[in-house]
Amino acid sequence: MEIWKPKSRVHGLKSIPIGRPIDTLTGGALTELITEFYGPPSSGKSNISILATVNAVKSGFRVAFIDPEGSFHLGRVEQVSGDHFEKVLENVSLLEPESLEHQTQIIRSVIGRDYRLIVVDPITYHYRLELDRANPEQANIELGKQLAMLSWHARKKNAAVVVTNQIYSDFKGGYEPLAREVMGYNAKVRVELNVVGQYRTAKLVKHISRQTGKIVRFTITSSGIE
Repeated sequence: MEIWKPKSRVHGLKSIPIGRPIDTLTGGALTELITEFYGPPSSGKSNISILATVNAVKSGFRVAFIDPEGSFHLGRVEQVSGDHFEKVLENVSLLEPESLEHQTQIIRSVIGRDYRLIVVDPITYHYRLELDRANPEQANIELGKQLAMLSWHARKKNAAVVVTNQIYSDFKGGYEPLAREVMGYNAKVRVELNVVGQYRTAKLVKHISRQTGKIVRFTITSSGIE
């Protein structure tokens, strides 16, 4: 008879830093789960994605950056990478899906490999386009597949997964993240970003172990965020 044993973890992945305000908010909890950042344009989503990527490479890890919108700006990557720019380019696989189904294929091709960080920025770009077509239900099914695969990779590989999400206006003058139910189920850490005057804000909306509702302010600088 086979005796059940607790599963062993792949050790060696520390929390990947993004920047002090965000790290303080989330506790640096980027491992073994999906962390979602959502908010309006210019709220810092792509900057956070790039900073997580650069810092993962600095820590000695390979990264898969899935980029449906062209947010991996080399100028910004070079700016925050400094002397590590060439190393970042050598250790990042940049993948550009052309449709929601193609994005599923790309995610399937990277899970289970030695990527200790997978970034999808934004994961809902093609999803939003699919919603305008005849069968929006299929878009939810496809997005659910992608998140399930990413969650599996995070757990099995002791890896970090960072996804960003777009928003839509609600009927109350505010906004909601796209695919709220699908994303809310799969993302174990959710952070809402916003722009308030000259500052950006980050609000902890969901976390597996920390109290939610806390808000921090941050600014985007030439070297990162502070």
